[in-house]
Amino acid sequence: MLPGKCNSHSFSSANNQVMPKNELKQQQTAAERSGLTLAPPRYRNRLTLGGYAQRYSSTVHVWSAAMMEVIMSEVLREATERCKAEKKSTLTRLHVNSGIRETPALAKLFANIDMHDVGVAEHVSPALLSKPKPRRRKKAKKAE
Repeated sequence: MLPGKCNSHSFSSANNQVMPKNELKQQQTAAERSGLTLAPPRYRNRLTLGGYAQRYSSTVHVWSAAMMEVIMSEVLREATERCKAEKKSTLTRLHVNSGIRETPALAKLFANIDMHDVGVAEHVSPALLSKPKPRRRKKAKKAE
């Protein structure tokens, strides 16, 4: 390599060659490598700071990011269906909550979650309903 060409070239250790800098591969983020929208390193940091276990698999953060992405896409899909059914153009918390509560799998997953300012589901337990009182029979008049 010539001394004047030092800044325009870079050494690649993969195949021990000097390559022009514009031909080097750009470094990819973990989200780009995994093909996810959510960032796996963020989940790795949360897992290690949370102290949930002493040891983790090397791919657990990618798996947890992928699972969160799947759950979020499912919730948003159900919410947009509820929004379109009401002929609204803005997605609100109420649509998200109704989408979660009306889908059995999501309702089971989010069973212990309370969402703020979305109302409650229209369900009254049968035990709380008043029982109908038995009708009294009219006494038949005795014919004299």
